[in-house]
Amino acid sequence: MCIRDSELLGALRGRGLDPEVIPGEIEGLLTFLGVAQDLPGERLLVADSGGGSTELALGRLDEAGIPDVERVCSTSVGCRRMTERFLLREDPPASQDVAAARAHAARVFAKALNEGDYLRTRPQRLVATGGTATSLVAVKERLVPYDATRVHLAALTARDLEALLDQLAGLSVARRAELPGLQPQRASVIVAGAVALAALMETTGFDELTVSESDLLFGLAICAGRAQEGRGTPVGWTPSLTRL
Repeated sequence: MCIRDSELLGALRGRGLDPEVIPGEIEGLLTFLGVAQDLPGERLLVADSGGGSTELALGRLDEAGIPDVERVCSTSVGCRRMTERFLLREDPPASQDVAAARAHAARVFAKALNEGDYLRTRPQRLVATGGTATSLVAVKERLVPYDATRVHLAALTARDLEALLDQLAGLSVARRAELPGLQPQRASVIVAGAVALAALMETTGFDELTVSESDLLFGLAICAGRAQEGRGTPVGWTPSLTRL
C-alpha cells in the first residue's frame, strides 16, 4: 500500500469511519453483479476498465439473482498505467507506441482468459463498464451534455472502436480535451483506454460490445442494502457498515 493510501485511510478513520479496501476479485464480482441486473440469464464477459487495472468476470446471473461466476480476475491493464508505460514519449503518441501498448494488453488479457480455457464456449455478450467505455460512446455520439440514457446499453462495434482509436490517437492531449463528449480530464488517458478495449475485443473475437452505466457502485449498493437488512449478499462478501 502506498503512503497516500495509508494517509487517506488514516484520515477516514480519524473521522469515525471504518474504510475497507476491496480486493480486485471482489471488485470484479461486485461489478458483474451490477452489470448483470440488466442482462439476467445471459452468459456475460464483463470488463471494468479503470486507471490501474481491468477487472474481468465471466458468468451469468441466475433466476434468484445470484451470480454464477466461472472466472473473475484483476489484470494490470489500466488506462493510466498503460499511458505511463507506453504513450508519454510523444504527443500525439507514435503509432509504434500505440501498437506496443495494444500488443501488451492483448497478451495480458489472453493469459487471464486462457487459463483454464474459460472462453472455450463463447459468452453471449461482451460488456464494458467504466469511464473509458462510456466516454467513447459520448465521443462517438457527440453528447453535450452527457446523457446516461443514451450511453447505457449502447453498442460499440469493432469498426466503431477502431475509428475512435484512430481519431483519438491522431490528436494531441490538448486537441482531445476539446472534443464534444469527452471530459477534459480524460484526454490524457483515453487513448490507452481505447487501446485496452480494442485489444480485449480482438483477443475474445467479439465484433461488438455493450456499454453499461451499471457498475461497481450498483453491485456495492445491492450488497450494502442486503447487509443493512441482515441478509446474505449475492457475492458471498459483506461490507462493514458504519452507522453515523
